Amino acid sequence: MLPPGHVLQSRYTIQDHLGGGGMGSVYRAYDHRLSIEVAVKEFVPQPGLRPEEMAQLRSQFHQEATTLARLKHPGVASVSDFFEEDGRVFLVMQLVAGETLAKLVERVGPLAEAEVARLGAQLLTALDYCHQHQVLHRDIKPSNIIVLADGAPVLVDFGLVKQWDPANPTTHSLLRGMGTPHYASPEHYGFATGHTDARSDIYSVGATLYFALTGQAPPVATDRLLRPELMAPLGQTAPWLSPAIVAVIDQALALAKDTRFASAAAMRAALLGAPAYAGGAVPSSARVTTALPASAQRRA
Repeated sequence: MLPPGHVLQSRYTIQDHLGGGGMGSVYRAYDHRLSIEVAVKEFVPQPGLRPEEMAQLRSQFHQEATTLARLKHPGVASVSDFFEEDGRVFLVMQLVAGETLAKLVERVGPLAEAEVARLGAQLLTALDYCHQHQVLHRDIKPSNIIVLADGAPVLVDFGLVKQWDPANPTTHSLLRGMGTPHYASPEHYGFATGHTDARSDIYSVGATLYFALTGQAPPVATDRLLRPELMAPLGQTAPWLSPAIVAVIDQALALAKDTRFASAAAMRAALLGAPAYAGGAVPSSARVTTALPASAQRRA
């Protein structure tokens, strides 16, 4: 782990360690050239890898940087630099100030339907932009969505990014894991449902919005395939929701890809068409909450 005060590239001064997991460790740093705080992500391989596996993963880490560097959207955390130093590999990202959706729901409870519809629509706008540039995220989940102080969501952590060619979905895969079980579609696990594509991200968005509306994640897709009864109807789990938004979430969470929304834009249109909650009993914790603690600084 890099200590505070360590300088990389005679430019980035490490301030503190923000966290890590999988193949990366992330630091808050100060960029002296641009006079801004940034997030520096270091490639940290698992121990025991063979040299050829190490080389492949380093190549994938570089590909993640070059793939994300060409994405320019307010709903997607940007990448600005990539370098190697002393045999270690780093990429530099936008430092996003806010709170993860996971922490927000943990703090205030399930969000109001109108708030979830708004967050979902903005998230799907960013996701549609990614898909238009042939980039799949493949690990969308509440902890990979930062909610800014103004309530806008930013999609972060593209560690499972895949360059998607609709004509040949088996190519350009930058697989580093299977995603997070409760938010991963069946095709993440190699079931006979085809390769991951845009509809796989849509499943993950559906699972994420399910969590935001109920405060709990849906059952794991593989468990649902074996025991369909594990997935109680959303309208039963959260009876205060309108049938319209329940229908949107249900379609996004369909186990068969062909029955999900065909695109992020199509799901966004359906979500915007779902009326906000208009009456009835809503849990006291289910409310619109966009005000974040001033200290809530999260990385991209």
